Amino acid sequence: MSSGISRLKKHKAQIKGFVSSCPNASKEDIAKCKAAVEEGSKNKKEKLQEAKDIREEVTIIKEEDGDEEVEIVGTRKRPHTLGPMDK
Repeated sequence: MSSGISRLKKHKAQIKGFVSSCPNASKEDIAKCKAAVEEGSKNKKEKLQEAKDIREEVTIIKEEDGDEEVEIVGTRKRPHTLGPMDK
């Protein structure tokens, strides 16, 4: 089980707190779902740690020049066009 149906997995795995426990789950189902939930949370923690490590490696240096010119190009508004009902 690897898709994003976490509530069902937690229900089948009898993980309390988010959903009620499934009274009809077999021991095999419970073990499978617990493993899937734990694997998902482990992968999420690894991904967050990897992103944190990458952010720590990057150094942003901002130049304090003060002579920056900002050029405004066009407007953000869309041009108004007449539709068939407006004519």
